[in-house]
Amino acid sequence: MKSVKSRLVAGASLVALVAIPTQAAAQSETSTTAEAAADVITVTARKRAEALDDTPVAVSVATAVDIARDDLDELEDVTLRTPGVQFTEQSTLVAGRARQGIRFRGMDTNLTAPSQQAGTAFLDGIYVSTGVQALDFGALERIEVIKGPQSALFGRNTFGGAINFITRDPSYDFGGTVVAELEDYGGYDASVRIEGALIDDILAARLSLRGFGTQGQYRSVADGGRLGEEQTRSLNAVIRFDPTERLSMRFRAFYSEERDGQSDGIFIGSAASNFGDGPGLANCNATDPSRTGTGFTDYFCGDISSIVSRAGFAWRELASSTTTLPRSLIDLINGDTATESLSGVTRPVVSNVPFLDRQGQARDQIRLMASLNYAFGGGPLEGFEFDAKAGFSDVGLNWIRDFDYTAAPGWTDRDAFYDRDASFEARLSSPTDRRLRYSVGVNYIDVLHEARGATGVLAYDWLGELGAFGVGGPLIFYGQPPVEETSEAIGIYGTLGFDFTETLTLDVEARYQEDTIGQGDEFEATFKNFLPRVTLSWAATPDTLVWATYSEGNLPGFFNGAAVDLDAAELAQIEPVIGPVSVFNDEEELVNYEIGLRHSALNNQLSLAIVAYWMEWTNQKTRVGVPFIDSDTGTPRVIGLQTNAGNSELQGVEIEGDYAFSDRLTSAFSLNWAQSEYTEFTCSFAHYIPGHDSGRVPCEGNSLPKYPEWSGAFAVRWEDQLRDYDGWSYYTQLAGTYFGKAYIEETNFSHYGENWRLDLRAGVQRDGLRLEAFVTNLLDDDTPESAARSADFSQTSFLSFSNNFGIVLTPPEQRTFGVRTSVDF
Repeated sequence: MKSVKSRLVAGASLVALVAIPTQAAAQSETSTTAEAAADVITVTARKRAEALDDTPVAVSVATAVDIARDDLDELEDVTLRTPGVQFTEQSTLVAGRARQGIRFRGMDTNLTAPSQQAGTAFLDGIYVSTGVQALDFGALERIEVIKGPQSALFGRNTFGGAINFITRDPSYDFGGTVVAELEDYGGYDASVRIEGALIDDILAARLSLRGFGTQGQYRSVADGGRLGEEQTRSLNAVIRFDPTERLSMRFRAFYSEERDGQSDGIFIGSAASNFGDGPGLANCNATDPSRTGTGFTDYFCGDISSIVSRAGFAWRELASSTTTLPRSLIDLINGDTATESLSGVTRPVVSNVPFLDRQGQARDQIRLMASLNYAFGGGPLEGFEFDAKAGFSDVGLNWIRDFDYTAAPGWTDRDAFYDRDASFEARLSSPTDRRLRYSVGVNYIDVLHEARGATGVLAYDWLGELGAFGVGGPLIFYGQPPVEETSEAIGIYGTLGFDFTETLTLDVEARYQEDTIGQGDEFEATFKNFLPRVTLSWAATPDTLVWATYSEGNLPGFFNGAAVDLDAAELAQIEPVIGPVSVFNDEEELVNYEIGLRHSALNNQLSLAIVAYWMEWTNQKTRVGVPFIDSDTGTPRVIGLQTNAGNSELQGVEIEGDYAFSDRLTSAFSLNWAQSEYTEFTCSFAHYIPGHDSGRVPCEGNSLPKYPEWSGAFAVRWEDQLRDYDGWSYYTQLAGTYFGKAYIEETNFSHYGENWRLDLRAGVQRDGLRLEAFVTNLLDDDTPESAARSADFSQTSFLSFSNNFGIVLTPPEQRTFGVRTSVDF
C-alpha cells in the first residue's frame, strides 16, 4: 500500500503521470494544445457566470468536449476522475440503480429519505432527488462538481456538496449529432440530437432521444438467467426564447423510463448461505482469538476480494440470485391490499409507481423547468440582472427482487418509492464589474417522498419451494405501512463581494432557511438556520489565485414514526441493538475550513488546482433495520429506525490539473487524500457480533465507510494528423483510476477497493465524423464496485436472519470491448 501511495504522490509531483477530463481545458478534438489552453471555462458555482480560473471555490468541471471525447455517459465516469466526490449505484445494501448515493469528502450516510441526503444533484439548478443515471449526458454543456457545504447558495441537501448538470442552449443554426455505440454483453448506446431556429434569432429548439443499456455481465448459477440487465429510454427537449436583447427564457422537459432485470448483487455469508451449498467465507471467528465459544455470529475480517480468491471462488460462481418468479407469487405481492397471513392485517402498498409484472426494477421520471433572465438597461437598476427559475419533477420507482441475493428460493421483496417536488427561485444581481457587488434571492422547494419501511412487502416461500409447506402458500410480511414524508423549505439568501484592492477580495454569502419536515399526519417540525460562507481570495499573480473559506451546512432532524407504536417488550428487543429509541432525531451540522490554490504556468501548458479542508460533522445520524417479534401477532418483523450515533472529523487534500507536453501529447491529473474519523460514535451493528459486554461497541477512531483514504486518476492522450489522408486525424488515450481501501461498515471489520482500472481508446476523425474502438477495465481487475452489510436471509431457520450477517456487493465490471461512432451534421 505504501508503494502505491508513493507512486501516486510522485506522479502528482512530476505532473507527468495522470490525467482527468474534469479539469482539462475545453478544446475541439482537432485543435492544438496551445489553442485549448487559451480557452476559458465558464462556471456558475456561485450562481453567476465567471471564469473557472477566477473562482475561489473547490469546483471541478467536465465540459461538453470532455463528455464527448472521453465518452462520459454516467456519473461514475465523472466522479472517479474528480477528487473529493464519489458516486455509486449501490448506496445501501440494495444493489442496482434503485438507491444511488453521492458522497463528498469521505462523508457517508445510509439514510434514504430525500431530506436526509448529504449531497445532491441539480439539473440547470433545479433539485434532482434520484434517477441521475438516466440523464442524457450528450445534451449537457458541462457538469460542475462543487465540494464542501454549498448551503448558503444552493440550500437544502448540499450539506457535503452539489453536482450541477447544465444543459446546452439550442443553436440558431440547424444541426445535430448521431451517436451509436456497441460493446460486449449486449451493451449499446444510441442517441439522436437535432436543433435549429424556429424563428431566426428569436426562437430555437433542440430535441434529444437516447436509448442505452446492457444485457448484464453475469449469469445466475441458480437458474442461468441474466443479472444486471439495464434498459433506459429518454427524451430531452429544450426551447430557447430570446424576444429582445435583454430578455431570454429557457424551457426544458425531460422524460425517461428505466426497465432493469434482477441486479447483479452478490451475497456472501456464512456456510449456511444457499441452504448449506454456499461457501463458508465468513472468517472473523477464525482470525480473532477473542471470538471463541458457541453462539458467536461470524462475519468478515479483512479484504473481501482476497477472502473470496483464497477460497478458490470467482465472482461469477457466487452470482446466484434467482431471475424468475412464479406468476402466482408476483400477483400476490402486487396486490394493492395483500393479506398478511399470520395477522390478517391488510395494508396498501405505495401507489403512483410503474406497474411491474416480472422480477426487476422500473422507474419513470418527468422533469420540467422554466427559467428567465432579464438585464436592466436603464434607471437605478442599469446593469442589474434578474433571474428566475421554476421546476417540477415526478418520479416513481418499483422493484421486485430476490431479497437475499442467493439461490435460496425463500425471500422475495416488492418495494416502491414515489417522489414529487416543485421548486422556485428568484434572484436580483448587481453588475459584476464593480468594486462592490451583491445579490439577493429567495427560493422555495416542496418535496413529497412516499415509501414503506425497511423492506416493503416480503414473501417468505422457501418451504413451499421445497414442497415442505402445506396449505396457505407463501407468508407475506411488511415493513411499516407506506408513509408520506414531506419537506418544505424556504430560504432567503444574499451575496456581497468587495475588492479591497485589485488583488484582494472578500466574498460573504449567507442564507436564512426555514425547513419544515413532516411524516404522515402525526409529526412535523421546523428547523431554522443561518448558513454562512465567507471567502477571502488573493490574486497573487495574474496566473495565481489563493483563497480561504469558512462555511456551514445542516441536515434537518427526522422522525422515527415507526417507533411510536412499539411496546415495552418490543423496545426490549430493539434497544440492545441501537440504544435508546427516540421518536425524534436532532439535526446534523457541518463546519468546513478550506484553503485553495489555482495556478497556471509555462504559458498555460500547466494548470493546477489544490484544495485542503478540515470539517467537523456533529449529530451524525444512521439508519438500522432491526428484526424483532411483534408482540400482538408473534410474527417476525423488520423495522427501520434512525439514531443520532455520534460525531466525525474529516480532512483531506484534493489536487487536479493538466499538462501539455506538446501540441500532440497532453495529460492531466488528480490525486485525493481523504481522512475521516469517528470522534464519538456507537456502532449498532456490533451488537450482532457478540463478545462485548454492552452489546454495542464504541467506534471512536474508526474511519467512515465506503470512501477510500487515497484515490486518483490519470489519462494521457496523443493526437496527430494522418499523413497522406488530408483532413483526417487520429488519437489514442490511456486512462486509469486508482481507488484505495474502503471499509464496508462503521466497525471497520472488512474492506474492499485498492485497485487500478485502466481504459484504452483509439480512433480517427474528420469534419464531424468520429470512429473509435475502446476497451474498459483493460486488465480485467476483479475488485467489487461497492459493498454493504446485510442480514443473511438464506438461512434454513425461520428467524436466523436476525443474527446471521453477510455482505451484499456489486461485482466488478468485466473487461469490455466496444466500438463507437458519432456524426455531426
